[in-house]
Amino acid sequence: MTNKPRRYTEPLLQALTLSPGALLCADDLAVKKPAPEPLWEAARRLGVAPADCWYVGDHLRDMEAAKAANMHAVAVGYGYIAEQDDYRKWPSDVWFADCAELVNALPKPS
Repeated sequence: MTNKPRRYTEPLLQALTLSPGALLCADDLAVKKPAPEPLWEAARRLGVAPADCWYVGDHLRDMEAAKAANMHAVAVGYGYIAEQDDYRKWPSDVWFADCAELVNALPKPS
């Protein structure tokens, strides 16, 4: 889920050899984050209840969207975060300084 247009997102994902289970871009729906509808649509496409989703974001708007969608709001201190932003002050359920912390906190497959 991104607020970036598809024409920019798809080439980036290809370059990174990433293939998400669901991809929603800014130009896919009539509303954008922080509205919950894009998150609900992603959960629907993945076949997962919103309450079972972790929504990871690097912006306050991501946390607002996660809360509105009844998802777990996960704030990270890396990505497109502005230098003056303090992600630990965002209304999140958990906060991670870096990717390694986040990966270590993810539920392990059984």
